[in-house]
Amino acid sequence: MDPFFYMPGLKIVFPHWDVYTKCEDMYRLQIELILNFQSKTDWTQFETQQYDMCIIVGPLIDFVTYPNHEGLRKEFHSILAKQSFKRIGWFVLDDYDFDPNVVNKEMFPVDVFFKRNYNKKLNYEKNVVPFPLCMFIRPCVLFMALNCYARKNESPRLLKGFYGGGVYTHDDPVNGKYRDRKEIWNHMKDRVVHCQKRSYQQYIQMMRKYAIAIDIWGVGDPNGKTFEIMSNGVLWMGMCKDLEWGFDEGDSFDPDCLFTTGKEFDEKYTKLTTDVEHYNKCLARQNYIVEKYFNPQWVSQYILKHIFI
Repeated sequence: MDPFFYMPGLKIVFPHWDVYTKCEDMYRLQIELILNFQSKTDWTQFETQQYDMCIIVGPLIDFVTYPNHEGLRKEFHSILAKQSFKRIGWFVLDDYDFDPNVVNKEMFPVDVFFKRNYNKKLNYEKNVVPFPLCMFIRPCVLFMALNCYARKNESPRLLKGFYGGGVYTHDDPVNGKYRDRKEIWNHMKDRVVHCQKRSYQQYIQMMRKYAIAIDIWGVGDPNGKTFEIMSNGVLWMGMCKDLEWGFDEGDSFDPDCLFTTGKEFDEKYTKLTTDVEHYNKCLARQNYIVEKYFNPQWVSQYILKHIFI
């Protein structure tokens, strides 16, 4: 059940799965044409057909607490009450790094939560697993990730940093979340190229000219920019040091591609832009991660392993 069509990329991973959505727009039609399938919009079919498993896609806080989603909550409860699913999973798209069990409070009988923002430094219940390849944005980040590839034979890129995001401060005192893009941007703005007020295709084409793309932290981790960068074969420099990716032990992005302060950015950016051999080593490590993990086989095995654990 993907009411707002945030994860059509699941259809690449599990072609035999039925997708139920309430979304009726051009984006959905374009994705269905690309992937050659048709979503189901009559949710009463979900109540009558027999399924072994149910997967819910959406921001948990919104679906559980927001008044405007009361109708959706009732529909979920009706479907879950009339079916005897062996397992129920939820892809938690929310920005923040909370434990989904605390928010859900058993409102929905979920067996496993696949968590976008899974913080290495926090403790979660055993039914919560990291899955950063999901987000409530378009285009679908799972779709982007599964279409990542190493652009090893492209013409030489400019060995300079590129930034294509906004500059803002996010302050949420209710949840104790504060992110200041302005501060870090003011520190690096004289060293990187900033792309603004361009179409999405112009932005992507411009980014591909550069060897490095900067991913300043946003409201949640990871960003959509994370996968836009990797899916275009550009070296990613990001700030989500505490994000758990779900990789095998020992696999990670190069530490010199991760930073949290202006001083740390300066040191690592200087090394990447002055030492071509080091840059190539970091890019090769990213390509290894992309090829090993961002593919339908690995993703399907990972999801099924945790659903039927």
